[in-house]
Amino acid sequence: MRTLNTQFTTDRELITFIKQNNISTNKNILIQVFSGVIDEIASLKVSATLKEQLPHAHIIGVSTAGEILDGSIYDGTILISFTLFKTTTIASKLFDFTEPFSVDDIIEKVVKKDTKVLIIFSDGLTSNAELLLKKLSEKNPNIIIAGGRAADSINYSTTFVFDHIRSTQNGSVVASLSGDDLIVNSDYILNWNQIGKEMVVTDAKENIVYSVDNIEIKELYRKYLGAEIADNLPSAGTEFPLITMRNGIKVARSTVAVLEDDSFLFAGNLHNGEKVRFAYGNLNEIYNSIDSDYKKISNLPIESIFVYSCSGRKSLMGKELEVEFSMLNSLAPTSGFFTFGEYFHSSKVSELLNITTTFLMLSETETSPTPNSYRSKKYDSNRILKVLTHLSDITAKEMEEQNRELLRLNRMISNSVLYSTSDLEGNITSISHAYLDFLALQESDLLGKNHNIFRHPDTTKEFYENMWQTLIANENFKGEIKNLKHNGEEYWLKVKITAIYNEKSEKIGYSSYNENITDKKRLEYLSSHDPLTGLYNRGAFIEEIGRKIKSAKRYNDSFGFILFDIDHFKHVNDTYGHKVGDDVLVILSEAITKNIRENDFLARWGGEEFTIIAPHTDIEQLVALVVKLQKEIATLSFAPVPKITLSFGLTIFIKDDTKDTILTRADEALYRAKENGRDRYESN
Repeated sequence: MRTLNTQFTTDRELITFIKQNNISTNKNILIQVFSGVIDEIASLKVSATLKEQLPHAHIIGVSTAGEILDGSIYDGTILISFTLFKTTTIASKLFDFTEPFSVDDIIEKVVKKDTKVLIIFSDGLTSNAELLLKKLSEKNPNIIIAGGRAADSINYSTTFVFDHIRSTQNGSVVASLSGDDLIVNSDYILNWNQIGKEMVVTDAKENIVYSVDNIEIKELYRKYLGAEIADNLPSAGTEFPLITMRNGIKVARSTVAVLEDDSFLFAGNLHNGEKVRFAYGNLNEIYNSIDSDYKKISNLPIESIFVYSCSGRKSLMGKELEVEFSMLNSLAPTSGFFTFGEYFHSSKVSELLNITTTFLMLSETETSPTPNSYRSKKYDSNRILKVLTHLSDITAKEMEEQNRELLRLNRMISNSVLYSTSDLEGNITSISHAYLDFLALQESDLLGKNHNIFRHPDTTKEFYENMWQTLIANENFKGEIKNLKHNGEEYWLKVKITAIYNEKSEKIGYSSYNENITDKKRLEYLSSHDPLTGLYNRGAFIEEIGRKIKSAKRYNDSFGFILFDIDHFKHVNDTYGHKVGDDVLVILSEAITKNIRENDFLARWGGEEFTIIAPHTDIEQLVALVVKLQKEIATLSFAPVPKITLSFGLTIFIKDDTKDTILTRADEALYRAKENGRDRYESN
């Protein structure tokens, strides 16, 4: 079998595509039409053209909230997927539920003795898809069921399904695939996390919900998700569905419509007494799960993949969702659409799902082509954090009233954000699970400890002085800080620290939201360090001496400055080659680094020239440092070079100095050292 996918533009181009790919020569053809053009007449015209060119083909079509083709997302197009089977037989029929109908009609007209899978497209707003799935799965427990509810472009106004003859806004179109050679696998991806307190559905009739926890459903959304979400339902609410547990799996229910009485129409049924919680898309889990999802299915026999993904998932992730689809497309050609609900029935699960990506994997052979490679990526969403923070704050207040032992409920932040709180002295009072995982520590290791246990010696005292001055002034602090883990590993955080107030408006501590920017800083390191020696480069030196001058003037302080180079280094390169010259530079840099103080700043100025900034140092201390370095260098082996010596120019910062005046004095002193015989120092 094989699948060919195309985007409809004109009848002529469609006919050309069919002829060029010799599609008409195939006996068993399933055509899926995914119409982002919410126009029944236009969609039927396309299917009529298909039927005219391929009279023996089976056509099932559906309106969409977006189309999926070969791993990419489309909007407002008509995409056509041709699946050509070798031995698998197909049956299909459209059922209009405004006419007399029973599930037995589907079984009689479509299901065969050797049917392996049913693909169902049904309207997205009118019929009860969950009831249809339940009855079909009860009568055919061994047949895999896949597909989805029709959708529109998140207007929730018109959805339909169609074949080559007619369309309906209240019904379904069903195709069966039958045959001994057909291998069928199906799976789904969710990765939406529950948050907030557990609530109970108190008034619901099938997929219409009137109240939860005895609160009118619209007011419930306003209370926990905020006015921005409540006033823009149903579209805004698709990113924050209710989730219930059924048979050990998470089943999401997203809003489809707000009815005239302010009750909500959901994409699937919710039952009185059923426990639900709000949920959000944990993007880290979504992306991190792709590798495991790939490993789980990559060894299966797959020749074609049909994807039916929820419009709510698209609302959250947009084009980023192509990461999932690209993974699937690396295994086989993909086609599908964004739904208002996903049919899913396998040996373990029989549910109408929401907020999932479901995928049906087909093959007529035990072996499949070698998968292509794929790449995943990171993503961040401030909107979700904003909404969920609001939800968490309100929920925490309620739970404090009900249970004084539970002071804060912030599960979303704990699982996805590097977050901590402290008292006014900086002692840790709470820390998120994500932060603990990042630090590879347990909560008991940190509670009560001061944040300064992470302090890195490279982080200046000025940084901490500025931070505390800002916080004491009741202002938010933002900055980037270098810290140390308990195992000595360095990491960088972008921090935002804000005050925490109690109900009496008294400041009781601080909260810190942190972003791991270690990789960003590593890139910055490469831009500020010499790649050969690992020392700071010229640009970093210029920035550092500027800071030192500013600090010295502010605190009426001083610092020493050394400019030095390797004597006769050109001779080393000319005689022994540049590889040996590079080795000399590396050995020398390591030796100098080990013999200066931790707060001294060593940089490679260029070529064989180096600089040292020595804080709080007078000329006598500079001389002592140079003598120490000369003695150390004299003991080193630079083989095959017999001997390496250095010449030094020394100076001290004086009032009104600039970078240029300091460099000029040091350069003049270095010049005199060279003129007076090298392997010596001069001061200026």
